[in-house]
Amino acid sequence: SVANQAIQNYIGDAETFIITVSTDAEIQPVMEEHGYDATELAAGTALLQTAATAFGVRLTGVAGKAGKQTDLDTASTKAREDYAAFREIARAAFPEQADRIGLGLTGNVPQDLQKFITLAHTSYTNAQQAPWTTKMTIRNYAKARLQALNTDLTALTQSDSASNIAAGAAEEDTTARDLAYNALKEWIKEAHGVARGAFRKNAGALTKLKL
Repeated sequence: SVANQAIQNYIGDAETFIITVSTDAEIQPVMEEHGYDATELAAGTALLQTAATAFGVRLTGVAGKAGKQTDLDTASTKAREDYAAFREIARAAFPEQADRIGLGLTGNVPQDLQKFITLAHTSYTNAQQAPWTTKMTIRNYAKARLQALNTDLTALTQSDSASNIAAGAAEEDTTARDLAYNALKEWIKEAHGVARGAFRKNAGALTKLKL
């Protein structure tokens, strides 16, 4: 994203600035006179490393979130297709309203994932019981297959949970990234200000520092 690229660019510029202040024979002694000695530069470098690490972690987290969401979408689509086929066959096999109510075949299939999973679980579980199991076995929904479909629904619930956990982790990574980035910006902003004052009549030094 644009924001990610801006942060990445800022971190790169900050690293260049700190290296220049630390190593340039003209700039280093002057900045040291203004308090940017080895200890202060080490503190800036630590902030830089923290921000760079947090930036990398956030990218990993967002990628993980996207991957978990893709897994969830794939599993959800398959589960809904499986249930749609079951529902249509079961409704054909049991036209009586009482049977359809018992098998959870009345009304529309919920769009909400957890409500859908609950409904499908109910249908698959009840279809394994009398008086429906004999007919459903003939229609290619024996107990073993219905149990497998229920297992798929359990896996779908787990996938939903994994997606939510990944989304939460990505948000936490974003917060960590922003805190580290802001701390680095605060340090760099002051250092830039000091450097501009210290070298206000030295265009060459300001150019070295990209100021």
